[in-house]
Amino acid sequence: MERLVKLVPAEILAVYMAGRSHAASIDGAWPLVCLALLLVIRFWGTNQRGRGPQWSAIAVAAISFLIWVLAIDGRILTLVVSGDLASLLVLVWTTVAPLIVQGDRAG
Repeated sequence: MERLVKLVPAEILAVYMAGRSHAASIDGAWPLVCLALLLVIRFWGTNQRGRGPQWSAIAVAAISFLIWVLAIDGRILTLVVSGDLASLLVLVWTTVAPLIVQGDRAG
């Protein structure tokens, strides 16, 4: 779980956790609100002049966030997963994700 958290911006995790108890009235849509914030922040944060944003880093952060939400709460909108499946997703994703995003490369 620690490796998965490192793939998601900490500020989005903080926003998600802070708003989670207040978001019961929007019935599972809070993760999508936070996902939209994550996409904006990662787009802005990885955008480099002449090179554009790091799309792989944005995709990995988004997928990591969704898996993290499923592992913690088990639900996004009407999608519900078991704890076992969420744990397996965490294991597989934290193994695969570093192969997708390997940081900035010169050149």
